[in-house]
Amino acid sequence: MQPPRQLAWLWALVVQSPPVAELTTKRSEKIVTSRQVAVPIALATAICAAVFLAASTWTGDDLASNTYPAVYELVSALPWVGLWLAAAGGLGILLRVVLRDALEIDATVQFAAGIALLLVLDAALGALGVLQNRAMPVGAWVLTVLAIVPVVVTLVRAAKRQVAVRIPMPWFWPAAAPAVAILLLAACSAPGWLWESEFGGYDALSYHLQLPKEWMAAGAITPLQHNVYSFLPSYMEAAYYHVMLLRGSALDAVIACQLLHAAIAVVTALAAARLVMTLLGGRGESSISAITAAVVLGTPWVVIVGTLAYNELPTALMLAAALTMIVPQSGKPIGRGIVVGLLMAAAVGAKPTAVGFVVLPVTIVLLWRSTGLWKAVLAAAVTGALCISPWLVRNALHGGNPVFPFAAELLGSAHWTAEQVTIWNAGHHAELSFGERIGEAFNQLFRYGLGSNPDAPGNEPWQPQWSVLPWLGIAGAVLATTAPRLRRPAMLLLVVMVVQMAFWLLFTHIKSRFMLPMVVPASCGIAIGVLRLQQFLQFEHESSSRLSQVLVFGFVAVWCLQPALLYRAQRDGAPSARIGWVGLFSGTDIADDQLHMATGSATVRINRTLPRDARVMLVGDAAPLYYTADVTYTTVWDRGPMSAAIAAHPDEPARWMQTLRKQGFSHVLVSPTMLRLWQESRWRDPLLDPDAILRAAERHGTVVARFADGSVLFAIGD
Repeated sequence: MQPPRQLAWLWALVVQSPPVAELTTKRSEKIVTSRQVAVPIALATAICAAVFLAASTWTGDDLASNTYPAVYELVSALPWVGLWLAAAGGLGILLRVVLRDALEIDATVQFAAGIALLLVLDAALGALGVLQNRAMPVGAWVLTVLAIVPVVVTLVRAAKRQVAVRIPMPWFWPAAAPAVAILLLAACSAPGWLWESEFGGYDALSYHLQLPKEWMAAGAITPLQHNVYSFLPSYMEAAYYHVMLLRGSALDAVIACQLLHAAIAVVTALAAARLVMTLLGGRGESSISAITAAVVLGTPWVVIVGTLAYNELPTALMLAAALTMIVPQSGKPIGRGIVVGLLMAAAVGAKPTAVGFVVLPVTIVLLWRSTGLWKAVLAAAVTGALCISPWLVRNALHGGNPVFPFAAELLGSAHWTAEQVTIWNAGHHAELSFGERIGEAFNQLFRYGLGSNPDAPGNEPWQPQWSVLPWLGIAGAVLATTAPRLRRPAMLLLVVMVVQMAFWLLFTHIKSRFMLPMVVPASCGIAIGVLRLQQFLQFEHESSSRLSQVLVFGFVAVWCLQPALLYRAQRDGAPSARIGWVGLFSGTDIADDQLHMATGSATVRINRTLPRDARVMLVGDAAPLYYTADVTYTTVWDRGPMSAAIAAHPDEPARWMQTLRKQGFSHVLVSPTMLRLWQESRWRDPLLDPDAILRAAERHGTVVARFADGSVLFAIGD
């Protein structure tokens, strides 16, 4: 019995990733038997489902199991994720057709290039207002449907042919299933609950998801002076904007956005697996690619970041795909340069620090490995410049500085003061001596979460979110240099890791999460280290080979249990307690007769109990995702109406409230705890003294409610 041809094609596309030409033209080779495909796939699916369902019951002693909400969130969100990914796949096929005479692209790189192109299109068309026309997402749907057409055509053609499918070590995929299960489950949790190291995904509440929500109201992707993060390239946020437009609601789409990032994590694992096989010239054992993919998926940082609506994983994906394009000495240099330039622009567009973590090491490898060098470099430079231009043009038009808030002293500070520029620069660059930087880098990368916390009792959690990946990745690559056949790929991986660490050490604030792109070369380093170890131990006989496979399988299985263990420890053992709570956090799913039980939340109180014409000024609350009422906020880096009122009347507190009232504000929510935390970090506007603001509001306003976190809601009188 043979599997349906469509399923065999899809399996080949996602897992084996041969060239499209192979998928659509070969008719003579036999399709793998259903047993070869079905048994490991069924086992992996069963394990994934079992872990997903079991972990959904981790809700604490006071709450019922969240199994049904977890399944519901997953099933209801996946179609929107699928639409975006299918559109990316279609654009990848178009690139393959356009560049067919220039180069050969395997399906993994093709898919990564399609994702990169869709990120660029979302950012460009979103800035032009094309995705949303007269408050209707006509453009978003047109772009999606047109991009999916090549996928449909390819599937129809492939259905008429038998295709050759070769599955690399299928029995390794069940070992990775627990990590995939946690990846899916954690992405179904309402933003703001997981994870401790990310303070509940604060950045997503503040801008990764908040900005697309505001862009929906504005009708286009545009810089916002109250949120400086909107001046960043925001290519991944543009993708979230696209998904929100398809869904028709920002809050209803937040789980889909998280699952989209999780899906990109899976694609990154497959791209890393393809990279290691490319480095080995296709001569390595299929187990090596499986090890690489599993190590990526089982690294705790990947699952933590991948289950939040962040922007790290596209940078890692583009790094893996670009290196895969550069290493082979085949294909015309111009075509290869075009794809590499697209991938690099998408990486920087997703996260600007990719300039050092992705573009710099890729450029070094390109100079090292490429034939037809000047053609490849020129094509990459031109393509990259064109693809990053939506950000540069948008910023130049709105702020005069194409890269604002960067290079503000040189190119202009837009609407910011010199003080704000200084605070921003200090907040994004560690003020440490070189020796102190070395020590901090060692703690943040090599011993992060291992042993005692060097900053105890510091504010940040101390958990093994890198595990021992950096140690094993570097050790594996170094070990591989002892074998002549492995020396060149091992040196390439070491160069990439060294460049990444040097940039991180010298030009950033040395935070652990920012090193995430290192997961690609480190996972490949582990894999080729295992290959070298197998060669050294001379696993040549059948019995020895089986022992080697068992040992590697055991390593992968243990490694991929790490995310589940870390997930279980979140929120005092109740990590699944807030699955399905998006509507409860915002108050929209709370019945009127139950509203009195939830008014301890400032968000619910403001959304559901204030008059519809109420306008609220948030002071210290810069994570307004769940607010559906008319609220105004600023990030810690920006200055808003309260700052302006105090600056205009520094010694007249009564005038502060009067000024806000004249501007149309009816209420003020003051969050003194957050203001004090900002001050401890030396980021806060010096004018926003929480004690002074509270005294002024209490004297010249009326207390409406006090909340457990210390926040106070005031009504402003006439």
